[in-house]
Amino acid sequence: MSNQVNAFAKNAINQFGLSETIAKRMTGTYGSMAKAFGFSEKEAYDMSTTLTGLAGDVASFYNLDPSEA
Repeated sequence: MSNQVNAFAKNAINQFGLSETIAKRMTGTYGSMAKAFGFSEKEAYDMSTTLTGLAGDVASFYNLDPSEA
């Protein structure tokens, strides 16, 4: 799923206002958490990219650092 994560991260600045580095870091963190919960790789990818996008939206809306959101 690394190609999908890379593609997601490259577009994160336009979609969610997140840099590629932050998007990859957040997606990786959420993905690792999902895998630890027993999610499949695809489910972990879906959850991690959704949560990363939501965090970016919240950070943008409230003018916060993405790690705070």
